Amino acid sequence: GRQSAQMSSNPTQALQQLPAGMIEKIEIITNPDSRFEASGSTGIINIVTKKNSQQGFNGGIISGFGSNDKFNTINKFNNSITLNYQQKKVNLFTSYSQRYDTRTGFGIMDLDNFINSNIPKLSQNSNSLNLNRTHNIKLGFDYNLSKSLVTGISASRNFGYQNNDENVVFYTQNAKSDTIAKNKRISGTLNDSKNLDAAYFLKKTFGKPSHSIGLDASYSENKNNQYTDYSDYGYNLVEKYYLNNPLIVKVTQPTNNKTFNIQSDYSNTIKKIKVDAGLRYTNRIIDNIFNLDTLNTNQSKTFENYFTYNEKVAASYVSASSEVSEFKLKAGLRGENTNYLFEQKSLGVNFSNIYFSLFPTASIGKKLKNEIDFSLSYSKRINRPATGNLNPLPDITNPNNIMVGNPNLKPVFIHAFEANFSKYFGQQFVLTTFYLRRQINNVQRYKTIDSAGIGTVTFRNLNNSTNYGIEIVTKNQFSNKIDITSNLNIFEQQLNGNNIVEGLNNRNFAATIRLILNAKLPKEINFQLSANYNSPTRSLIGNIKALGFAEIGLRRDFFKRKLSASLSLNDIFDTQIFRLKIGTSDFSQNMKRKRETRIIQFSLNYRFGQADSKKARQQQENQEKQVGGNMDIF
Repeated sequence: GRQSAQMSSNPTQALQQLPAGMIEKIEIITNPDSRFEASGSTGIINIVTKKNSQQGFNGGIISGFGSNDKFNTINKFNNSITLNYQQKKVNLFTSYSQRYDTRTGFGIMDLDNFINSNIPKLSQNSNSLNLNRTHNIKLGFDYNLSKSLVTGISASRNFGYQNNDENVVFYTQNAKSDTIAKNKRISGTLNDSKNLDAAYFLKKTFGKPSHSIGLDASYSENKNNQYTDYSDYGYNLVEKYYLNNPLIVKVTQPTNNKTFNIQSDYSNTIKKIKVDAGLRYTNRIIDNIFNLDTLNTNQSKTFENYFTYNEKVAASYVSASSEVSEFKLKAGLRGENTNYLFEQKSLGVNFSNIYFSLFPTASIGKKLKNEIDFSLSYSKRINRPATGNLNPLPDITNPNNIMVGNPNLKPVFIHAFEANFSKYFGQQFVLTTFYLRRQINNVQRYKTIDSAGIGTVTFRNLNNSTNYGIEIVTKNQFSNKIDITSNLNIFEQQLNGNNIVEGLNNRNFAATIRLILNAKLPKEINFQLSANYNSPTRSLIGNIKALGFAEIGLRRDFFKRKLSASLSLNDIFDTQIFRLKIGTSDFSQNMKRKRETRIIQFSLNYRFGQADSKKARQQQENQEKQVGGNMDIF
């Protein structure tokens, strides 16, 4: 029920550190009401972790390892231990998790240059090896000061490093695809990260649960020191060998991100009308330095890109909900004042913006005849420009593809409408959603090239974009041993970029499909098979190719469910490949990128402590009946 500071500072790393066994359920809030932050283009993912309400000492250990599909090297580990002690008024908890992951990858890019016949073709091939090792320690407590007053504090520390080695070969070709120039770049990147997250809450109830006031505060700090060495080698086409006097480039990039949130919420029911109101203040500070030094040349070159970003958002909200003639009504209004200052210190220039925005929300729901539930909702949201998208100083780490930000980017405002119908047919369930999302000032990447074939990618606001479609979710319980959950999403996206180039419009009709099969096999083995397919989609000046993959998993419980063993294979057919084609009248570019995804994984989950095993087993069985299995995929 509270925003995670750790997720806001580094969501990818935080999710990687969260073992599947700690998750009770995941809720998707597609049209959040005014109580939630307005930031975000689609909605909110609420990851509900398991909370141990049993008295005494309890805990769990999860240990997993994995390999590629050849199973010749075990190079992936995910281990964690969770401890919990609850006694009357106090609940103490701590956890430690460790993750070690090694993955390979490759990429291919081919570019046809239509504006320079002397350099008509450029291509590059890359291979990479990525090592990620992280540790996370968390501890905290909840304390019931009285029957109506509870408080708690928690803190986590995450530290680790990521090492990425990459080898890229560049080719310049003539119109006949003969190589006329060749060179390669070997790079090694080490990223040392340290994250700190802390949270505090205080909640007071007044006689009834619906009448309460609460205070939440959180602080997160993310420090990264990234070091990269580039070695650029020329190639002798006549004698066919790389020159042994490479150009050495060293890049150091220290960053320090801080986020502070404080929020107060009040809730009460007055004459059958539930009223919620609150205040929130968020301060986000980013300090980023990029230093590049070119060595062993006649003239050493240095390049600095130093910027800071300070964003302050003050918000207040109010909402009211009630039930009138079997209709569930809810409406709210949120106001947010945004004040940000972007200082590009290397250029000696500042960019600032102050703006106030209102975000209304509304929903209506009713239970119709024949067990049909209906709801209609609307919300307005915002996407503020990311710091990397604002920075006007070019990123020159890739000599053939330069990226430069746009300090004049405007925030994106999203208007989202949804109509939902759900119905139970005995043990079968169908949810149908019609939706429309209109984005004003939608941000898209836009690429141009010069006569030498060097590409420049920047970020531009479009006039608008529109997404509308239908999503159908079904849950089919064929027996007490087999069920299938399916998700079909069919939509059209329309992009209007006439403000960039006259006639720069694109539209796209696409679909996504997901199927999950759960089955109980003999010997109390749980089986799960999932398949995913994304049809081709379009960007402003390009097309993303279709993508599909499948996963399979097995799980068995032992010793009265105290021990669980899981085995899974991700991306069974090794088809998870990202392919993109973009182009204008000046160029055409094809790109393919693949990282190691076909992975075999095995994990053990052991639970111990003063638990009522019969009650715990019954609770887990009930959860599995509701969600169609509770497989701990590593």
